[in-house]
Amino acid sequence: MVGLSGMTHSIQRELNTLATAVDTSKSKGFHFFLTESAVALLRHRNYWISVYSSVERRWDLAAVEKKFRQLSTDERLKYDIESLVNVDNMKVQRAVIPRNNEVENNYIVVTILVAVKGALNLPEIRSTEDLKTALHYLNTISSSNTLAVEVLWSPQAEHDTLSADELLENYHLLRPT
Repeated sequence: MVGLSGMTHSIQRELNTLATAVDTSKSKGFHFFLTESAVALLRHRNYWISVYSSVERRWDLAAVEKKFRQLSTDERLKYDIESLVNVDNMKVQRAVIPRNNEVENNYIVVTILVAVKGALNLPEIRSTEDLKTALHYLNTISSSNTLAVEVLWSPQAEHDTLSADELLENYHLLRPT
C-alpha cells in the first residue's frame, strides 16, 4: 500500500487506462497489470509519502484463495464507490463526480495485492529505497508463479483525492517513508 500526494493525478489516469485495457481473465493479463502498476508507481516516486506492506504465507491453495479474497474485500470496503472494476475481464465503469478538494493536504492510495506460488521475498519497507526495491521485485515474479493480482487505488476518479482525515480513518497502517 502506497500513499501519494494528491498532486499526482496522472497515476489515477494511468491506472484507469491500464485497468480498462488489460484482460484480467488470464494469468498473463493480471500479471501484466501487476508489472505495469508497479512501473506506474515507480514513475511517481517523487509523490510517495507513506507505505505499508506485509507478507503472509499459506501452505495450500484454498487457504491462499481465502486470505486473498478476505484482503480484497477488506480493502474494497474502504471505498464509497468503485468507479472502475475489472475482475476476470468483466469490466464495470460508473460515472463519478470528483469532489472539489481544495485543501492543501490531500492524498491518493494505491494498494497492490499479490498471491504467488513459492516464497515472496519482499523487503520490509521502511524507506523510499525499500519501496523502490519492492516494486522492482514485483516485476521479477514470473507470470507462471502469479496466482492472483488486485490493484486498487483510492480515489479512482481523476482529480479526486482523500482528505487527511479519510487517509487516517481508512489507511491507518500507512507509515511515512
